[in-house]
Amino acid sequence: MWVICINRRHYPGTAPFSKRELDIIASGTDDDRLQLLTQQGVDIAVLIGALITQCANPLRGGVTLAGWSLGATFVLAMLAAYDAFPKSVLSSLSRYLTAVVLWDDADNDGLSFLLSIQNSILPEPHLEPPFCIYSAWRGITYFYTDTGPASTPDYKTLVLVHGHTFHVGTFKRFSQLAIDSQRMRVICINRRHYPGTTPYSQHELDIIASGSNDDRAKLLVQQGIDMAILIDALIAQCGIPLNGGVTLAGWSLGATFVLAMLAACDELQADVRVSLKKYLTGVVMWDMPSAALGLPDIPDAYSPLGDPSVPPEALPVAFGTWVSSFYTHGDFMTHGFSHINTAKPTQSTGDPTTLGRLPTIQKLTPEDISTYIDFTLSTEHDTAILIAEEGGYRQVIYDLTQKALFDPQVRETWKGTKYYYLHSDCSPWAFVYSACALKEMCDLRKDSEEEKKYEVTFKCFENANHFPMLEEPEVALHGLYDLLAGGSEHSGEEKSAAAESATVDSEDKTSSYPPQPWLAGAVNA
Repeated sequence: MWVICINRRHYPGTAPFSKRELDIIASGTDDDRLQLLTQQGVDIAVLIGALITQCANPLRGGVTLAGWSLGATFVLAMLAAYDAFPKSVLSSLSRYLTAVVLWDDADNDGLSFLLSIQNSILPEPHLEPPFCIYSAWRGITYFYTDTGPASTPDYKTLVLVHGHTFHVGTFKRFSQLAIDSQRMRVICINRRHYPGTTPYSQHELDIIASGSNDDRAKLLVQQGIDMAILIDALIAQCGIPLNGGVTLAGWSLGATFVLAMLAACDELQADVRVSLKKYLTGVVMWDMPSAALGLPDIPDAYSPLGDPSVPPEALPVAFGTWVSSFYTHGDFMTHGFSHINTAKPTQSTGDPTTLGRLPTIQKLTPEDISTYIDFTLSTEHDTAILIAEEGGYRQVIYDLTQKALFDPQVRETWKGTKYYYLHSDCSPWAFVYSACALKEMCDLRKDSEEEKKYEVTFKCFENANHFPMLEEPEVALHGLYDLLAGGSEHSGEEKSAAAESATVDSEDKTSSYPPQPWLAGAVNA
């Protein structure tokens, strides 16, 4: 690590305050003092920006800015003065500043102040400074965006966890919609190794790449525990209303980490578990890939992640095209896997395989891509999970997700939390395969004496691909709000089919791995 220590104004080697500035500090008006403090915040930002450039600080390593004792006030002054930064400085700090630390800030409730000013910084998520919840016992920080409290006192809160490659910026279009609605709050969290959040250690990366099943299982459970601590901290420090509750949604691969949190319930600290049981009204598994449920791949199904003809430098574009294309499938939720299209998409808009619609990624501007996507780091961890060997990492994920979904003690712990599965019917095969397989898993467990206790509700975004939050954000957010509201509002008739429920009993009828029955009849279309 590289440590840089800065002397503030009026300390040895740094320019002293002018006589006028000293007079303002001693006996100036509140307005003058605020203006002076703001200017010092701007000055610190300009200095940090210059240090980043002149010291050639690596982007991947990032910068953590710590203010010790009274120095924390000037760190906060810098964060609060963001709208007075030169544009180049704001752009630089938004990319490099991974965390802030308020160190022994005894006289100022620094973290509360930091969170209180966050709402005024939200309008442009890709430019805002990072804000973090700090887990002192593990030293983990998480970057998140927050639309702030709604005007209604019992507003509902949606916490979103992103998937592979596409981070919190992917949900940017939800922000203004949520603010305008004034009935919901949307918080989006960057997972480990994504911008602003603590990266994995080399030891953790080694476990992901080639660790034993036991070590991989422990790492996933630990991430579930960390997620629980984060959500609990957000509830407390953001003042989320109990009556509105929290719905936690994991989109794509992010759903695995939501399920890891549920499965880790018996390892949570008692106060964290009690808090989440009170506040967590729903969990949403949103368009998961089959690997995120630990399922084996459909034989011969196309994926660029496993295509040896795609060179590493071309993989980001190939993956983005594949995952954001539109696919025609049969009625797979009724008739099973033989109605899933597993072919490689073409680029022809006349191709019926893709419904004549361009992949979402081809509609994005360069600014969009830089805001939504991190192609450089996900190959070190998320890709390793998705292409992991069957019977290895897949089995670890399968065992964990089965516990989260079907273990009676886990479901008893979260008995006040509704389980939802939300899928798009034009997503790639790996995503509709998950919906189909999970529905069948649930169907195998019907007729329980306590069937409502184990309910999983399925809902579909019709004519939508894997990115409804970018293609039709208003429709997508309405569909999610419908789940938050328990289906009492927003029929979602434009794009959402009627929800159906599947129930499960307490007997585990699919404990063996791999779960091969669901592969029968799956074909390339």
